[in-house]
Amino acid sequence: MRVGANAVEGDQFNSASAAGTLATGERVTTPPARASVRVRSGLFSSQQVIVGRVYVDANLNGQFDSDERGLPGVRLYLNNGQSVITDSEGLYNFPVVNEGTQVVSLDPVTLPSGYSLVDTGRRDEKSWTRLLRTPLGGGALLRQNFALRSPDGETGAGVNNSGLKNGYASEASAKAGPARGPLSGSLFVGADATKNDLAAHGADGAGGGARTNGEGATKSEGATKNKTPLASGTYEMATDETLEPVAPGDVRVLSPQPDETVAGAALEISARTNAAWTVSVEVAGQRVPDSKIGEKRVDHKNDLATFNFVGLNVVPGPNRIRVTAVGPDGAVGKSVEVTAYGRGPAKRLEIVTDKAELSAGGRDSTTVRVRAFDQWNHPAADGSVALAVSSGHLLRVDDGSKDGGQQGRADDGSRDKAVGRGKAADRGDDKGLENPEEKNAPASQQIVPLVGGEGRALLVADNAPGASEIHAMTGAVEVKREIRVTPEVRPSILVGLAEVTFGSGQPALSGAESGAAVRSRLAFFYRGQFLGSNLLTLAYDSNRPINRTAGRDRLFQFDPLDRAYPLFGDSSTRYEDAQSNSKLYVRVDHKRSYFLFGDMETENRNAGLASYTRKLTGVKLHLEDSKGDYVSVTGARPDTAFARDTFPGDALGFAHLSHAEILPGSETVVIEVRDRRNPEA
Repeated sequence: MRVGANAVEGDQFNSASAAGTLATGERVTTPPARASVRVRSGLFSSQQVIVGRVYVDANLNGQFDSDERGLPGVRLYLNNGQSVITDSEGLYNFPVVNEGTQVVSLDPVTLPSGYSLVDTGRRDEKSWTRLLRTPLGGGALLRQNFALRSPDGETGAGVNNSGLKNGYASEASAKAGPARGPLSGSLFVGADATKNDLAAHGADGAGGGARTNGEGATKSEGATKNKTPLASGTYEMATDETLEPVAPGDVRVLSPQPDETVAGAALEISARTNAAWTVSVEVAGQRVPDSKIGEKRVDHKNDLATFNFVGLNVVPGPNRIRVTAVGPDGAVGKSVEVTAYGRGPAKRLEIVTDKAELSAGGRDSTTVRVRAFDQWNHPAADGSVALAVSSGHLLRVDDGSKDGGQQGRADDGSRDKAVGRGKAADRGDDKGLENPEEKNAPASQQIVPLVGGEGRALLVADNAPGASEIHAMTGAVEVKREIRVTPEVRPSILVGLAEVTFGSGQPALSGAESGAAVRSRLAFFYRGQFLGSNLLTLAYDSNRPINRTAGRDRLFQFDPLDRAYPLFGDSSTRYEDAQSNSKLYVRVDHKRSYFLFGDMETENRNAGLASYTRKLTGVKLHLEDSKGDYVSVTGARPDTAFARDTFPGDALGFAHLSHAEILPGSETVVIEVRDRRNPEA
């Protein structure tokens, strides 16, 4: 088979049948057999590509120079409702755009405060909206940059862009907080963490650095200012602190505290007694040899001796510790018993989010914390947890390599608040995110490390309102939680065009009458408040191709394979705000309720025996209260039928569908678990 230049784009079918005459003279014909071939656009396609950059023009020359930086997290709209958010270098692309004139607009709401367009003297560059067209009508690569002026008047030299990665991080990543040991961990950042901090530093008091609380020291700055590690040996140093004395024969356990959770894989015990005495330590009934003493401090001023035992084995669950004072002549003094808990494998998971609701639009985000508990209801041992979300995407939070390995906390505010402002996040610790080009590409699934029993990720809201289900799993333990995505309340934005062309020599465009002397087109996208607090999204394109022969008829999204180039050199995020297999798209949102005309899904998966799901183009009315109770009514007049195919899980090879003509985007893949003794039940 040879595909000619006049082949129509889309699914084409070749039919074949055999006919013959029997010996009896009877003529017979076989049923026709059909084979489908999908014809895609080639080199001379009329589809267009739009690429560009949003950047800070330091020298105000209207050109991007090598020492200038791109502005991440800025959103741009097309007149058909497609949008894109720039990456860490300010780059963006629209990989597939229909032929004809296009309008691209920069959304000023997503700009950092105070940024404005650079006045280059050209009238067409004084507006947020730019008109893109080519005399060919299509098939071209269009480039559109946006030059912005910084309110601080920054120069190009020395600008640090490390904190502005992918529009999600703030420059607070450069401000590392006080270093803490990795074994002090998160441990849920509460009372347990406070106790572990005391335990981690409990033995410092005898050598100089004053500790209050459990050690009975008055706060003082002595010889402990020098924290440089010392080589093995005996050292003398002065201290001006005063510690609570310990009577001969008595002993005090500084760490671990009673019922404390051991953060690391090894146990450390710190005990204090009279300077003339020593201590004997038993763990689970077995005596700890003196070779495990990592440090011994003798305070002659306060007549104290502090012993630090390190590298002791700890088992999951309770570990009974017995510390006994031993006199110079071997006499046994008082004993103190404490119980420390070793962290076991995860038996229960808990999902905690900083926000109960997110705003749609692809810019609002929240930190998701997954807490793992062992069978003793303590933070579980370190490991990893798999996170998945039904809508939106996840980003990994920086593990804080600059501050001792502690996981950082991402900015709780909207992503646009953190982008390009050079300020710390509105809330949370001063940490940022990893470089997205290296290992932080947006994804609906992430493997998150558990540190101190807690794993963290950043959930960025999807573009459409609804519910996002967070699913966490480690081993056989799993948990789910739902977070609401509410409509984005924002100022109105309108991107559109209206054009009329005269003459028969105009390029033939899709959706336009061939050979017509007068051709017109109206296309626009609008989003803004409507009748109070309601949000209206409206889109219309008079030339949108919707017929089956156009080869572009599909639901919800464009074909990801239908693009001019497989790679564009940027990591921008694209959305479609007006998904409709029709010329019109309408959506009105009021809190959790909405009315929709366009591509929709019935979303009745959780209705038990009444579960029903289909992807259609039609009308949907969804009424929902604050408790989550809802009534959903859908209506459509599709010219397609519903088909269902089942494939056994033990099969190997290609799966053959019962119908070859499938509307792209309407497919739903579901994994069903059945009883092998009664698979039809």
